[in-house]
Amino acid sequence: MKEYRKTMRIINGLLTVIYVMGFIADTFEKSSSGFTNLCFTLCLIILPIIEFSPLKYFCGVVSLRVSDEKVVRVWMSFKTCTITRENNVVSCRRIAGLNFMIFSNSDLSHARTAKVLGAALRRKAIIFPYTSQIWLDFPQWFE
Repeated sequence: MKEYRKTMRIINGLLTVIYVMGFIADTFEKSSSGFTNLCFTLCLIILPIIEFSPLKYFCGVVSLRVSDEKVVRVWMSFKTCTITRENNVVSCRRIAGLNFMIFSNSDLSHARTAKVLGAALRRKAIIFPYTSQIWLDFPQWFE
């Protein structure tokens, strides 16, 4: 079994900034209530962007495991989506300015982005960011 991970430096940086701001706001809570409100507002803005955008499919703790029988997307240690390798179709797509590979059992190469995201939400497809290591390990998928 091969496992692939892709972290996004932008998201990790934003989460680090929010964490540091929260720590500072908690430490100096009495003297900086405006700073606490700013930190809370940033959390309310940034976390939904991560959750409801294509970024949530690979925010640092998501990995792709490829075995002989199936392709599995794992969030932390929970299997969130499984695609069999028997009739696996891999296509590439650019979503929100980022290059992604889409693994599914049906051909989604000419589908609209909304349909691809809907298939991922219904667990019929796996969206994972482009990594050259997958191209090197499985060239037959991209012929």
